[in-house]
Amino acid sequence: MSKLDRFKRPTGRRGRAETDAEQVLWDNLNRIPLDGTHFRRQVEIGPYRSDFGSLRLKLLIEIDGPIHQEPAQKRHDLVRDKWLENEGYRVLRFSNQQVTTDMNSVLNLIELAIESQKRALGSRS
Repeated sequence: MSKLDRFKRPTGRRGRAETDAEQVLWDNLNRIPLDGTHFRRQVEIGPYRSDFGSLRLKLLIEIDGPIHQEPAQKRHDLVRDKWLENEGYRVLRFSNQQVTTDMNSVLNLIELAIESQKRALGSRS
């Protein structure tokens, strides 16, 4: 290990591989205009980690599996989203099913959110 390795932040999720839906969305994000967004995977904001995010636009994207329908997880997601919104982030949530069966609608909603965030933040890209 080099001396610099100890300063590197760990990347990716530990103990959990990326879901198929996350990979599908990542592979399709380039179908919409992304100028000025710089989306990344596994973005850490405070105590939370988001599936995708543009820190520049303060826009986060979550891909939710079936566990997110459970009452306890729904409560956790509400608390999490509220905390992120209080930090100035906008959170978009899509189900695995939406991503795998209706990609065009998902991409359209993401594109609208990108444009909205650019206007809200006064970003010119």
